Amino acid sequence: MVSSKRIAGDIAEGKACSFLEERGLKILYRNYTARTGEIDIIAADGDELCFVEVKSSSGDFLHPELKVNKIKQKKIIRTASVFMDREGREFDAFRFDVISFNGGEVRHYRNAFTADL
Repeated sequence: MVSSKRIAGDIAEGKACSFLEERGLKILYRNYTARTGEIDIIAADGDELCFVEVKSSSGDFLHPELKVNKIKQKKIIRTASVFMDREGREFDAFRFDVISFNGGEVRHYRNAFTADL
């Protein structure tokens, strides 16, 4: 049985994909998984690769984007490294973005964090 949290996450990721595509990005993968973790969306922005974490409000007082803490960032970075070694060699540049949904508000943080943690 799929949890309601997973369903909400899938909906948010779908909205994030639409948001990115409207801005000209090409979605390459959703829910890319490696032994190091998962990346919600991997997209191409021209010749730049974007690793995107999607967060949505779960009714608490914390803005969803604040849940992408240093521990989560390190997991994303490690998983992005696996992806780059396996499949991302044609890209010269990459960045880490966060998209958050809080009520009806969408926030897109380009270059939300860097790989030099």
